[in-house]
Amino acid sequence: MRVLDDNDMVTIEGVLGPSTASVKIAKACYKFTRVQKELLATANLANTVESIISLLPS
Repeated sequence: MRVLDDNDMVTIEGVLGPSTASVKIAKACYKFTRVQKELLATANLANTVESIISLLPS
């Protein structure tokens, strides 16, 4: 198994082209998942910083 990226979306388009419903859905799902991962990573980073700060002596 491997993770699909933007370059693979061109391969999915194939002969039918980029306007087919399946290609549009695949691209939308990819973009949604990518944004979601980035937001979760940012939230995790913020939680980590908050945890470190709470450990520092005041």
